[in-house]
Amino acid sequence: MSLTSELADPRGKLARWCARVFTGTTAAARRIEEATNGVRPIRPALARPPRQHWAEIGGAFGQRIADLVQPAPPYYALLGM
Repeated sequence: MSLTSELADPRGKLARWCARVFTGTTAAARRIEEATNGVRPIRPALARPPRQHWAEIGGAFGQRIADLVQPAPPYYALLGM
């Protein structure tokens, strides 16, 4: 089963865990949607930025979201030690 399907099934273990741990997610998403409604997205100045640009932005954004959701040690970095 795909991750999307698992999360969409309210009877699934992962969906139940997310509902228990990430309380208030729906309200937070609604507030973000209301705050950004009608705001134009910021685009890079370059006509066509390299593909790596989007990967770096996605990685930085993903890390910031992860830090807000569940602060935890950088396990992947610690594995190298």
